[in-house]
Amino acid sequence: MYETFYNFRERPFNLTPDPRYLFLSQRHREALAHLLYGIRQRCGFVLLTGEVGTGKTTLCRALIKSLDPDTEIALILNPNLSAVELLQTVNREFGLPGMSESRKALVDELNAHLLARRSAGKNLVLLVDEAQNLPPSVLEELRLLSNIETETEKLLQIVLVGQPELNDLLALKDLRQLDQRMAVRYHLAPLNLKETAEYIGHRLHVASESPRVAFSRPAVHRLYAFSRGAPRLINVGADRALLIGFTRGCRRVTHRIVGLALREIRPPRRTDRHRLMTAIAGGCAAALALAGLTFAIRPDARRAAFETAFALRDRGTLARHGGEVRKVRIVTPTSFTVVPESDLPLTRSPELLFTRLAAQDTGHAWASAVNALLRRWNAKMISGADVGYDVLIAADEAGLRCTRWEGDLLGLTKINLPALVEIEIKDAGTRYVTLVGYDERGFLTNLDAETRVPVDTLRPLWTGSAYVFWKNHENLEGNLEDGSRGPAVLWLKNALTRLGFYKGAPTQEYDAQLHEAVAALQAAHGLTPDGIVGSQTKMLLYSALESYPTPHLMAKP
Repeated sequence: MYETFYNFRERPFNLTPDPRYLFLSQRHREALAHLLYGIRQRCGFVLLTGEVGTGKTTLCRALIKSLDPDTEIALILNPNLSAVELLQTVNREFGLPGMSESRKALVDELNAHLLARRSAGKNLVLLVDEAQNLPPSVLEELRLLSNIETETEKLLQIVLVGQPELNDLLALKDLRQLDQRMAVRYHLAPLNLKETAEYIGHRLHVASESPRVAFSRPAVHRLYAFSRGAPRLINVGADRALLIGFTRGCRRVTHRIVGLALREIRPPRRTDRHRLMTAIAGGCAAALALAGLTFAIRPDARRAAFETAFALRDRGTLARHGGEVRKVRIVTPTSFTVVPESDLPLTRSPELLFTRLAAQDTGHAWASAVNALLRRWNAKMISGADVGYDVLIAADEAGLRCTRWEGDLLGLTKINLPALVEIEIKDAGTRYVTLVGYDERGFLTNLDAETRVPVDTLRPLWTGSAYVFWKNHENLEGNLEDGSRGPAVLWLKNALTRLGFYKGAPTQEYDAQLHEAVAALQAAHGLTPDGIVGSQTKMLLYSALESYPTPHLMAKP
């Protein structure tokens, strides 16, 4: 519909898994390398997991194109089969009759074929997509197929691709033998913000050598906040945004156009798996919250019990009721104890904080971080789904401005405002943490009220992006710079006078002396000393002046 308007050969954000549009992020390159290694080294079982829409099926199609001519592959896309039906399908995919209803006959037929093809120098691969839908009996049948081998190597390489629920399935006691045979494992995490921008640009240029459309940076950020880095959701949002841009005759997709598109799209919801885990956690908490006597237990058992209690508390299942101090029964396999919840010790390990954060639902973790920042401003809490997981909308709903910070991590301490920082956790993807305090020992975060995170611990995880909320108390619109005139310039001169940077006359003209004073203020706080009062300099001024109610990272001397 909009292809001619934007000079596209085809729609760039189709949902079909077309290998031509494969965008190889660092994670996708690693995933493809793991798959190829497992197949070429004849490792037997290879496992690839990833959340819905992260590009697993597209990656599998790229894998098929990457295999050498001596590799023959059977692809099963619909695994809702019985054990016998699976064997019949596998045999037919390899060009065998697969007509028998006898399991033994089918296995014998496949075994003979594998031996013959191995003698011809061939490597046979069975790839099963959506493997989380396989019943345990069929997974066990796959394990038995892997027993077809010579004295030195496996004759059939089996690649299982599925959602994270597949890991839960393999963790079942009855499937422990299969789980132990997974020689190569990889979890495909979503894209980060930078990769999301690259992904959008990549698909535009595959669809056209010279596309007549571009996505603004705020538009990309809004798509990322909605999709949380899942390519399928990026495609859904970007396609709808292009359609709205076409109807309005716009060749630049803006933050507003994306917002209009997302209103027509259902926001991401928690999966059934997450709801199930929350229900289980709630049931465990109810069982734990029983009053009773205190028994002595071994120190190592007590530590293990505390860690269990922490995990539940982090999910919000051990909340207080009003001012009442609850007592929590902590159970271990050999003993239990009952202590006031307030006596539960806080962890002193920053690394453990990030491990817990990685285990949380992405949407829940995002909302917790944003609401921690809103609390510092005494603003109303929000629901992530209500604002489309968009930090700009969250700030706007609270009557605040949001400025993206791209500088040194310690530079945030110079403006002295709480900030939402974007981090990347291996095998978990992008997460957000709110910095609420700082001293020479490190940052305090929304993850733990007492544990300091050293800068050297946080810096390797930081993506380079942070978001700072601030209030435009004086309603200063646009930049103040050379040539500006009016009451806003007079306010700026008075503000810099109070801060000790300006000693000239309080006029309404932006003169050279004011330019030098602004540049000196910026240099003193780690900003680019360009003498232009933009959003970062405005929030710095409001933070530095005591006359404006503003939360701070560090207490003022």
